[in-house]
Amino acid sequence: MAVALDLFQLAAVAEILGAGSIVFALFFGAFQIQQFRRDRRDRAAAEMMTFFQTPEYLEGWLEMAMLPAGITVEEIRKRGPTFENRLARTTIVVESLGLFVFNRTIPLALVNQAMGGFLRIAWQRLRPWIEDERVRLNAPSFGEWFQWLIERLEESPALKKEPAHVKYRAWTP
Repeated sequence: MAVALDLFQLAAVAEILGAGSIVFALFFGAFQIQQFRRDRRDRAAAEMMTFFQTPEYLEGWLEMAMLPAGITVEEIRKRGPTFENRLARTTIVVESLGLFVFNRTIPLALVNQAMGGFLRIAWQRLRPWIEDERVRLNAPSFGEWFQWLIERLEESPALKKEPAHVKYRAWTP
């Protein structure tokens, strides 16, 4: 009887250890998945910043930023096809960014923090041209992810861009 009791106790301990191992494996697996997602987000953010710092892309941004507020489509067209091609290439890059956010590869809050102000300015200046291109080219999807991205940024009050020098004035190392 004593031997049977000891075997019963040993089986119970083994069962508890087995269940504990499974619980530990589940928690560890969940932690690993969370770490994988964080690493993927960080890699995507680093790649995004590298991609957006190419000379060609920066030149397009500079040209967009220098456009006067309220510029008309006609005024943009007067700058010539080379200028419009650079605007189109820059728009396509922003399209990719919108798609990355949609697919949750890059968090919307990170995009807002890194370049929300530039994106908003670019959209304000280019919206009439993009909408005109949709009609002119019979391409209703031209600039669709750019527009989607701006609409998501504007939907959330938490993402309203406050300049870093104001928002983080009290930051200390």
